[in-house]
Amino acid sequence: MTRCSGLLVAAVHAAAIGRMPLLALLLALPCACAENPLRPPDPDPTVFENQTAIRVNTEAIGIREVESRFADAVDLLLGKVQKGELKPERWNEEVRKAWDETLQTLIQDALLDQLGRQLRNEIIAGVVRRAHPSVAPERVVERYKRLEDDELRKLKKEMVEEAGGEGELRAALERKGRTFDEWERDLRSELFRRYVLYQSLGPITVSPRVAREYYDAHQDKFTIPDAWKLRRIRVPKEKFTTREAAEEAAKLIHKKLVEGVDFAQLAASLKYDPPHDAYGGALTVDGATGWPSGHFPAEEKLAAGLEDGAFSEPKEVADAFLIVKRDGYRPLEKQAFEDALERASVLVFGELVKEKKRAFFEKQKRESYLEILAKEPPKRWLR
Repeated sequence: MTRCSGLLVAAVHAAAIGRMPLLALLLALPCACAENPLRPPDPDPTVFENQTAIRVNTEAIGIREVESRFADAVDLLLGKVQKGELKPERWNEEVRKAWDETLQTLIQDALLDQLGRQLRNEIIAGVVRRAHPSVAPERVVERYKRLEDDELRKLKKEMVEEAGGEGELRAALERKGRTFDEWERDLRSELFRRYVLYQSLGPITVSPRVAREYYDAHQDKFTIPDAWKLRRIRVPKEKFTTREAAEEAAKLIHKKLVEGVDFAQLAASLKYDPPHDAYGGALTVDGATGWPSGHFPAEEKLAAGLEDGAFSEPKEVADAFLIVKRDGYRPLEKQAFEDALERASVLVFGELVKEKKRAFFEKQKRESYLEILAKEPPKRWLR
Protein backbone atom coordinates (compact mmCIF):
# COMPACT_ATOMS: atom_id res chain seq x y z
CA MET A 1 0.00 0.00 0.00
CA THR A 2 1.35 3.48 -0.85
CA ARG A 3 1.99 6.14 1.77
CA CYS A 4 -0.92 8.10 0.30
CA SER A 5 -3.38 5.23 0.56
CA GLY A 6 -2.11 4.45 4.07
CA LEU A 7 -2.91 7.99 5.18
CA LEU A 8 -6.28 7.68 3.53
CA VAL A 9 -7.06 4.49 5.41
CA ALA A 10 -6.01 6.10 8.68
CA ALA A 11 -8.23 9.08 7.97
CA VAL A 12 -11.23 6.93 7.18
CA HIS A 13 -10.62 4.91 10.34
CA ALA A 14 -10.80 8.14 12.33
CA ALA A 15 -14.02 8.96 10.54
CA ALA A 16 -15.37 5.48 11.23
CA ILE A 17 -15.07 6.01 14.97
CA GLY A 18 -16.91 9.32 14.73
CA ARG A 19 -14.13 11.90 15.01
CA MET A 20 -14.65 13.72 11.70
CA PRO A 21 -16.90 13.52 8.61
CA LEU A 22 -15.48 11.31 5.87
CA LEU A 23 -15.32 14.02 3.19
CA ALA A 24 -13.61 16.51 5.51
CA LEU A 25 -10.95 13.94 6.28
CA LEU A 26 -10.41 13.06 2.65
CA LEU A 27 -10.11 16.71 1.68
CA ALA A 28 -7.64 17.28 4.51
CA LEU A 29 -5.22 14.65 3.26
CA PRO A 30 -1.84 16.06 2.21
CA CYS A 31 -1.55 13.85 -0.88
CA ALA A 32 -1.23 15.06 -4.06
CA CYS A 33 -34.27 16.96 -25.69
CA ALA A 34 -37.21 16.25 -27.29
CA GLU A 35 -36.61 13.80 -30.10
CA ASN A 36 -35.15 15.50 -33.18
CA PRO A 37 -36.75 14.26 -36.42
CA LEU A 38 -33.42 14.65 -38.21
CA ARG A 39 -31.69 12.13 -35.98
CA PRO A 40 -31.33 8.56 -37.19
CA PRO A 41 -33.91 6.26 -35.56
CA ASP A 42 -32.80 4.21 -32.59
CA PRO A 43 -31.94 0.66 -33.62
CA ASP A 44 -34.33 -2.16 -32.83
CA PRO A 45 -32.91 -3.66 -29.59
CA THR A 46 -34.15 -7.11 -30.61
CA VAL A 47 -31.91 -7.19 -33.68
CA PHE A 48 -29.10 -4.83 -32.65
CA GLU A 49 -26.26 -6.79 -31.08
CA ASN A 50 -24.50 -4.95 -28.26
CA GLN A 51 -21.01 -5.65 -29.52
CA THR A 52 -17.99 -4.59 -27.47
CA ALA A 53 -16.83 -1.12 -28.52
CA ILE A 54 -14.01 -0.58 -26.00
CA ARG A 55 -12.00 -2.71 -23.62
CA VAL A 56 -10.52 -0.96 -20.60
CA ASN A 57 -8.39 -3.46 -18.68
CA THR A 58 -10.88 -6.24 -17.87
CA GLU A 59 -13.97 -4.11 -18.51
CA ALA A 60 -15.91 -4.27 -21.79
CA ILE A 61 -18.03 -1.28 -22.86
CA GLY A 62 -20.76 -2.08 -25.38
CA ILE A 63 -21.69 -0.12 -28.48
CA ARG A 64 -25.10 0.71 -26.95
CA GLU A 65 -23.50 2.56 -24.08
CA VAL A 66 -21.27 4.49 -26.48
CA GLU A 67 -24.20 5.44 -28.70
CA SER A 68 -26.29 6.48 -25.70
CA ARG A 69 -23.58 8.94 -24.65
CA PHE A 70 -22.86 9.93 -28.25
CA ALA A 71 -26.50 10.90 -28.88
CA ASP A 72 -26.05 14.10 -26.84
CA ALA A 73 -23.21 15.18 -29.12
CA VAL A 74 -25.32 14.49 -32.20
CA ASP A 75 -28.11 16.69 -30.82
CA LEU A 76 -25.61 19.55 -30.46
CA LEU A 77 -24.41 19.05 -34.02
CA LEU A 78 -27.97 19.01 -35.35
CA GLY A 79 -28.62 22.26 -33.52
CA LYS A 80 -25.61 23.81 -35.23
CA VAL A 81 -26.84 22.63 -38.63
CA GLN A 82 -30.27 24.15 -38.05
CA LYS A 83 -28.69 27.47 -37.01
CA GLY A 84 -26.40 27.48 -40.02
CA GLU A 85 -23.28 27.15 -37.84
CA LEU A 86 -22.31 23.79 -39.35
CA LYS A 87 -22.25 23.22 -43.10
CA PRO A 88 -23.70 19.86 -44.24
CA GLU A 89 -20.49 18.95 -46.07
CA ARG A 90 -18.63 18.99 -42.73
CA TRP A 91 -21.19 16.73 -41.00
CA ASN A 92 -19.25 13.46 -41.27
CA GLU A 93 -16.01 15.11 -40.11
CA GLU A 94 -17.70 16.55 -37.01
CA VAL A 95 -19.54 13.27 -36.29
CA ARG A 96 -16.26 11.34 -36.36
CA LYS A 97 -14.66 13.92 -34.09
CA ALA A 98 -17.58 13.72 -31.63
CA TRP A 99 -17.45 9.90 -31.73
CA ASP A 100 -13.76 9.92 -30.82
CA GLU A 101 -14.38 12.38 -27.97
CA THR A 102 -17.18 10.14 -26.67
CA LEU A 103 -14.87 7.10 -26.72
CA GLN A 104 -12.18 9.00 -24.82
CA THR A 105 -14.70 10.22 -22.23
CA LEU A 106 -15.96 6.68 -21.63
CA ILE A 107 -12.38 5.41 -21.29
CA GLN A 108 -11.63 8.08 -18.71
CA ASP A 109 -14.83 7.30 -16.79
CA ALA A 110 -14.01 3.59 -16.80
CA LEU A 111 -10.48 4.22 -15.52
CA LEU A 112 -11.82 6.48 -12.76
CA ASP A 113 -14.43 3.91 -11.76
CA GLN A 114 -11.83 1.14 -11.59
CA LEU A 115 -9.53 3.29 -9.47
CA GLY A 116 -12.50 4.34 -7.34
CA ARG A 117 -13.47 0.74 -6.60
CA GLN A 118 -9.87 -0.05 -5.75
CA LEU A 119 -9.66 2.96 -3.44
CA ARG A 120 -12.92 2.03 -1.70
CA ASN A 121 -11.72 -1.53 -1.14
CA GLU A 122 -8.43 -0.23 0.29
CA ILE A 123 -10.32 2.08 2.64
CA ILE A 124 -12.60 -0.68 3.92
CA ALA A 125 -9.73 -3.14 4.33
CA GLY A 126 -7.66 -0.53 6.17
CA VAL A 127 -10.52 0.41 8.50
CA VAL A 128 -11.10 -3.24 9.41
CA ARG A 129 -7.40 -3.89 9.90
CA ARG A 130 -6.96 -0.91 12.21
CA ALA A 131 -10.12 -1.50 14.26
CA HIS A 132 -9.88 -2.64 17.88
CA PRO A 133 -9.82 -6.46 18.10
CA SER A 134 -12.94 -6.42 20.27
CA VAL A 135 -15.02 -4.87 17.45
CA ALA A 136 -16.32 -7.34 14.91
CA PRO A 137 -15.27 -6.55 11.31
CA GLU A 138 -18.93 -6.47 10.25
CA ARG A 139 -19.67 -3.64 12.71
CA VAL A 140 -16.65 -1.65 11.53
CA VAL A 141 -17.80 -1.95 7.93
CA GLU A 142 -21.33 -0.92 8.92
CA ARG A 143 -19.94 2.24 10.59
CA TYR A 144 -17.93 3.05 7.51
CA LYS A 145 -20.93 2.55 5.21
CA ARG A 146 -23.03 4.93 7.33
CA LEU A 147 -20.39 7.61 6.83
CA GLU A 148 -20.28 6.86 3.14
CA ASP A 149 -24.08 7.15 2.92
CA ASP A 150 -23.85 10.57 4.59
CA GLU A 151 -21.43 11.70 1.90
CA LEU A 152 -23.72 10.32 -0.80
CA ARG A 153 -26.64 12.34 0.56
CA LYS A 154 -24.51 15.49 0.55
CA LEU A 155 -23.37 14.81 -3.01
CA LYS A 156 -26.94 14.19 -4.17
CA LYS A 157 -28.11 17.47 -2.63
CA GLU A 158 -25.21 19.35 -4.22
CA MET A 159 -25.77 17.89 -7.70
CA VAL A 160 -29.55 18.43 -7.57
CA GLU A 161 -29.00 22.09 -6.65
CA GLU A 162 -26.43 22.49 -9.45
CA ALA A 163 -29.01 21.13 -11.92
CA GLY A 164 -31.57 23.74 -10.84
CA GLY A 165 -33.74 21.41 -8.76
CA GLU A 166 -34.95 17.83 -8.93
CA GLY A 167 -37.51 18.62 -11.63
CA GLU A 168 -34.86 20.06 -13.94
CA LEU A 169 -32.56 17.13 -13.26
CA ARG A 170 -35.27 14.57 -13.99
CA ALA A 171 -36.10 16.34 -17.26
CA ALA A 172 -32.43 16.38 -18.30
CA LEU A 173 -32.07 12.69 -17.47
CA GLU A 174 -35.21 11.84 -19.43
CA ARG A 175 -33.79 13.61 -22.48
CA LYS A 176 -30.77 11.32 -22.19
CA GLY A 177 -32.90 8.20 -21.80
CA ARG A 178 -32.03 7.73 -18.12
CA THR A 179 -34.17 7.52 -15.00
CA PHE A 180 -33.67 9.29 -11.69
CA ASP A 181 -33.22 5.91 -9.97
CA GLU A 182 -30.40 5.01 -12.35
CA TRP A 183 -28.75 8.35 -11.65
CA GLU A 184 -28.99 7.74 -7.88
CA ARG A 185 -27.41 4.31 -8.25
CA ASP A 186 -24.43 5.92 -10.00
CA LEU A 187 -23.78 8.43 -7.19
CA ARG A 188 -21.34 6.14 -5.37
CA SER A 189 -19.22 5.91 -8.52
CA GLU A 190 -19.33 9.70 -8.88
CA LEU A 191 -18.31 10.15 -5.24
CA PHE A 192 -15.22 7.99 -5.64
CA ARG A 193 -14.37 9.49 -9.01
CA ARG A 194 -14.07 12.81 -7.20
CA TYR A 195 -11.98 11.29 -4.41
CA VAL A 196 -9.62 9.67 -6.91
CA LEU A 197 -9.14 12.93 -8.81
CA TYR A 198 -8.61 14.96 -5.64
CA GLN A 199 -6.07 12.46 -4.35
CA SER A 200 -4.29 12.17 -7.70
CA LEU A 201 -4.18 15.83 -8.71
CA GLY A 202 -2.92 17.06 -5.37
CA PRO A 203 -3.08 20.65 -4.11
CA ILE A 204 -3.27 23.40 -6.72
CA THR A 205 -2.46 26.99 -5.76
CA VAL A 206 -2.40 30.18 -7.82
CA SER A 207 -0.10 33.00 -6.71
CA PRO A 208 -0.92 36.68 -7.45
CA ARG A 209 2.14 36.76 -9.74
CA VAL A 210 0.79 33.92 -11.89
CA ALA A 211 -2.66 35.54 -11.92
CA ARG A 212 -1.06 38.82 -13.07
CA GLU A 213 0.78 37.07 -15.91
CA TYR A 214 -2.48 35.50 -17.05
CA TYR A 215 -4.27 38.87 -16.80
CA ASP A 216 -1.61 40.60 -18.92
CA ALA A 217 -1.73 37.86 -21.57
CA HIS A 218 -5.55 37.73 -21.81
CA GLN A 219 -6.71 41.34 -21.68
CA ASP A 220 -9.83 40.55 -23.69
CA LYS A 221 -11.17 38.40 -20.84
CA PHE A 222 -11.04 41.22 -18.29
CA THR A 223 -13.35 43.94 -19.48
CA ILE A 224 -16.45 45.63 -18.14
CA PRO A 225 -19.05 45.38 -20.92
CA ASP A 226 -20.69 48.46 -22.32
CA ALA A 227 -24.14 49.32 -20.96
CA TRP A 228 -27.14 51.07 -22.49
CA LYS A 229 -29.92 52.81 -20.56
CA LEU A 230 -32.70 53.37 -23.04
CA ARG A 231 -36.40 54.17 -23.13
CA ARG A 232 -38.76 53.76 -26.02
CA ILE A 233 -42.26 54.51 -27.11
CA ARG A 234 -43.45 51.83 -29.46
CA VAL A 235 -46.47 52.60 -31.65
CA PRO A 236 -47.72 49.24 -32.99
CA LYS A 237 -49.25 49.29 -36.46
CA GLU A 238 -51.84 46.72 -35.41
CA LYS A 239 -53.48 49.31 -33.17
CA PHE A 240 -54.43 51.38 -36.24
CA THR A 241 -56.43 50.78 -39.36
CA THR A 242 -53.60 51.73 -41.70
CA ARG A 243 -49.83 52.14 -41.64
CA GLU A 244 -50.27 55.84 -42.34
CA ALA A 245 -52.50 56.27 -39.31
CA ALA A 246 -49.85 54.64 -37.09
CA GLU A 247 -47.17 56.91 -38.57
CA GLU A 248 -49.29 59.99 -37.92
CA ALA A 249 -49.83 58.92 -34.30
CA ALA A 250 -46.06 58.49 -33.84
CA LYS A 251 -45.48 62.01 -35.24
CA LEU A 252 -48.03 63.49 -32.81
CA ILE A 253 -46.34 61.71 -29.89
CA HIS A 254 -42.96 63.04 -31.02
CA LYS A 255 -44.42 66.56 -31.19
CA LYS A 256 -45.60 66.28 -27.57
CA LEU A 257 -42.11 65.25 -26.52
CA VAL A 258 -40.61 68.24 -28.34
CA GLU A 259 -43.07 70.46 -26.50
CA GLY A 260 -41.72 69.19 -23.19
CA VAL A 261 -43.98 66.33 -22.13
CA ASP A 262 -42.06 63.90 -19.92
CA PHE A 263 -40.99 60.83 -21.93
CA ALA A 264 -41.47 58.32 -19.11
CA GLN A 265 -44.92 59.62 -18.17
CA LEU A 266 -46.09 59.64 -21.78
CA ALA A 267 -44.80 56.12 -22.41
CA ALA A 268 -46.57 54.84 -19.30
CA SER A 269 -49.85 56.54 -20.19
CA LEU A 270 -49.97 55.20 -23.75
CA LYS A 271 -49.80 51.56 -22.64
CA TYR A 272 -48.68 50.50 -26.11
CA ASP A 273 -45.65 48.51 -24.99
CA PRO A 274 -46.05 46.08 -22.09
CA PRO A 275 -44.09 45.25 -19.98
CA HIS A 276 -41.88 48.32 -20.55
CA ASP A 277 -44.80 50.72 -19.95
CA ALA A 278 -44.67 49.89 -16.26
CA TYR A 279 -41.11 51.29 -16.16
CA GLY A 280 -41.85 54.47 -18.09
CA GLY A 281 -40.73 52.93 -21.36
CA ALA A 282 -37.36 51.86 -19.89
CA LEU A 283 -35.96 48.85 -21.75
CA THR A 284 -35.50 46.25 -19.05
CA VAL A 285 -34.87 42.53 -18.66
CA ASP A 286 -36.44 41.17 -15.48
CA GLY A 287 -36.88 44.76 -14.33
CA ALA A 288 -33.19 45.69 -14.67
CA THR A 289 -31.72 48.28 -17.02
CA GLY A 290 -28.15 48.88 -18.16
CA TRP A 291 -27.75 45.89 -20.49
CA PRO A 292 -24.79 45.41 -22.86
CA SER A 293 -25.06 45.86 -26.62
CA GLY A 294 -27.12 43.26 -28.40
CA HIS A 295 -30.14 43.05 -26.12
CA PHE A 296 -32.14 45.73 -28.00
CA PRO A 297 -30.33 46.07 -31.35
CA ALA A 298 -32.86 48.28 -33.19
CA GLU A 299 -33.10 50.72 -30.30
CA GLU A 300 -29.33 50.75 -29.75
CA LYS A 301 -28.79 51.61 -33.42
CA LEU A 302 -31.09 54.62 -33.09
CA ALA A 303 -29.54 55.69 -29.79
CA ALA A 304 -25.98 55.51 -31.16
CA GLY A 305 -26.53 58.81 -32.98
CA LEU A 306 -27.99 60.60 -29.95
CA GLU A 307 -26.55 62.49 -26.99
CA ASP A 308 -27.47 61.40 -23.47
CA GLY A 309 -30.94 62.76 -22.65
CA ALA A 310 -32.01 63.16 -26.30
CA PHE A 311 -34.70 61.22 -28.16
CA SER A 312 -35.01 60.14 -31.78
CA GLU A 313 -37.43 60.92 -34.58
CA PRO A 314 -40.03 58.18 -35.18
CA LYS A 315 -38.40 55.23 -36.94
CA GLU A 316 -40.38 52.58 -38.79
CA VAL A 317 -39.54 48.95 -38.08
CA ALA A 318 -41.34 45.79 -39.19
CA ASP A 319 -44.50 46.08 -37.11
CA ALA A 320 -44.26 49.45 -35.37
CA PHE A 321 -42.84 52.96 -35.18
CA LEU A 322 -40.19 53.55 -32.52
CA ILE A 323 -39.15 56.66 -30.65
CA VAL A 324 -36.05 56.00 -28.55
CA LYS A 325 -34.62 58.09 -25.72
CA ARG A 326 -30.99 57.65 -24.69
CA ASP A 327 -30.80 57.98 -20.91
CA GLY A 328 -27.14 57.00 -20.84
CA TYR A 329 -24.34 54.85 -22.26
CA ARG A 330 -21.15 53.48 -20.73
CA PRO A 331 -18.57 52.21 -23.21
CA LEU A 332 -16.64 48.99 -22.74
CA GLU A 333 -13.84 49.42 -20.20
CA LYS A 334 -10.72 47.51 -19.26
CA GLN A 335 -10.98 45.98 -15.78
CA ALA A 336 -8.22 46.93 -13.35
CA PHE A 337 -6.08 44.03 -12.16
CA GLU A 338 -7.08 44.58 -8.54
CA ASP A 339 -10.72 44.07 -9.55
CA ALA A 340 -9.87 41.18 -11.87
CA LEU A 341 -7.58 39.28 -9.48
CA GLU A 342 -10.22 36.85 -8.22
CA ARG A 343 -11.49 35.97 -11.69
CA ALA A 344 -7.96 35.67 -13.08
CA SER A 345 -7.08 33.28 -10.26
CA VAL A 346 -10.18 31.18 -10.98
CA LEU A 347 -9.36 30.99 -14.69
CA VAL A 348 -5.74 30.02 -14.03
CA PHE A 349 -6.90 27.41 -11.51
CA GLY A 350 -9.23 25.91 -14.12
CA GLU A 351 -6.43 25.66 -16.66
CA LEU A 352 -4.08 24.06 -14.14
CA VAL A 353 -6.72 21.50 -13.18
CA LYS A 354 -7.37 20.76 -16.85
CA GLU A 355 -3.65 20.23 -17.53
CA LYS A 356 -3.18 18.04 -14.44
CA LYS A 357 -6.19 15.93 -15.39
CA ARG A 358 -4.84 15.54 -18.92
CA ALA A 359 -1.47 14.35 -17.58
CA PHE A 360 -3.20 12.06 -15.06
CA PHE A 361 -5.33 10.35 -17.71
CA GLU A 362 -2.43 10.03 -20.12
CA LYS A 363 -0.46 8.24 -17.42
CA GLN A 364 -3.39 5.96 -16.60
CA LYS A 365 -3.87 5.09 -20.27
CA ARG A 366 -0.20 4.23 -20.68
CA GLU A 367 -0.37 1.89 -17.69
CA SER A 368 -3.66 0.24 -18.70
CA TYR A 369 -4.80 -2.19 -21.34
CA LEU A 370 -6.95 -0.28 -23.83
CA GLU A 371 -8.51 -1.53 -27.02
CA ILE A 372 -10.88 0.51 -29.18
CA LEU A 373 -12.84 -1.84 -31.42
CA ALA A 374 -15.41 0.68 -32.72
CA LYS A 375 -13.08 3.38 -34.01
CA GLU A 376 -15.67 4.60 -36.51
CA PRO A 377 -19.25 5.65 -35.69
CA PRO A 378 -21.93 3.30 -37.04
CA LYS A 379 -22.81 4.12 -40.65
CA ARG A 380 -26.34 5.18 -39.70
CA TRP A 381 -24.87 8.36 -38.12
CA LEU A 382 -23.03 9.35 -41.32
CA ARG A 383 -24.43 11.03 -44.39
